[in-house]
Amino acid sequence: MTTTLEVILEKITTAKRFADVFGEIHSSDLEQKLHELRKQYVYMVKFIHPDHMPKEEEKFANTVFSRLVGLYEQAKHALENDSYEIPLVQGDTHRVTGEQYFVFLSGSRKYVVQSFVWTEGDFSDIHLGKTENGIPVCVKIATDPTMNQYLEHEASLHSRIKKSSVKKEVRQFVSTLVDTVIVDIPGNKEIRANVFEYQEGYVSLTKIREVYPDGLDPRDAAWIWRRVLGQVVTAEILGVVHGAVVPDHTLVHPGTHDPLYIGWAHSIPFVKGKHARLTTYIDRWKPWYPKEVFDHKAITQKTDLYMAGKTMVYLLGGDVEHTRFPKSVPQKVQKIVQRCVAEDPAKRPENGQEVLEQFTDTIYTLWGKTYRQLQMPH
Repeated sequence: MTTTLEVILEKITTAKRFADVFGEIHSSDLEQKLHELRKQYVYMVKFIHPDHMPKEEEKFANTVFSRLVGLYEQAKHALENDSYEIPLVQGDTHRVTGEQYFVFLSGSRKYVVQSFVWTEGDFSDIHLGKTENGIPVCVKIATDPTMNQYLEHEASLHSRIKKSSVKKEVRQFVSTLVDTVIVDIPGNKEIRANVFEYQEGYVSLTKIREVYPDGLDPRDAAWIWRRVLGQVVTAEILGVVHGAVVPDHTLVHPGTHDPLYIGWAHSIPFVKGKHARLTTYIDRWKPWYPKEVFDHKAITQKTDLYMAGKTMVYLLGGDVEHTRFPKSVPQKVQKIVQRCVAEDPAKRPENGQEVLEQFTDTIYTLWGKTYRQLQMPH
């Protein structure tokens, strides 16, 4: 006997238009259209929601429910763009007006995620999406099951941050973990996904350098490098070595100058007297890593400082590998950065706070406290 789940899945799979699943929408008012769509969606959910199903049908119900939610989100998007009547691609009800989505559940939570990769991470692909309530999120999905361990480590660190006594002033500059879950993606079973709040307007230092290929004005590079040093200090406060202070992992807001620190999957707990080693590095940022990493020696906060120094050379448009600066960079600035990238860790500053204070005093002496908004194309 055909079940309700099978009937609805068949309807979704064979649909040529949204109306084949949700019915015709006759209102001319957008708000009323969305209301009619939701009314039909809620009616269908009553019959297929996994919470209402016997245990033996729960897995199948999850599949059907995810497909329905995905189609509903696309139908809403289509109504808002006046494309509800556009035919769906035959055999592919996950596509409409060029966009693709997938849905996954985590307990009672539901996430609707864009299928295309927004940006590539080191151990994951990053997608944009939203919660059931429409709150924007970015979702890091491990590229394969062997990378799950890095995302588990990242989630563990973020969970500790949320529960710790670390000041709000520090927490606000670290991405907020919303959820971490194992999802079943066709061809890649048991993939870890970390869900973070998405904050609009932030750009990576990599993106900034793309816009300014010859390097930034030293006055702009100065305030940005203070944020990079802030990442080193934040790691120190959290009791870890970040391990990947590279341009991809420091984000800044061009207008507010607020930073956002990411890339904590690489971090290693730092305990004085114990010899923590970094076992991975990011190949495209290889010149950022100091000799102690490749010699498999212990790493410390001084390792993060080295990488921060290389990032400053990069921002200025200099020669990162050989730590050479453009002529426009004041000598006082060069000397501070050169101390950070000394080959011998013993010759580097003791910690990020020391460098941050010295650098702040130096740039205020050179240029004062004038605010400079970074110009970035939209």
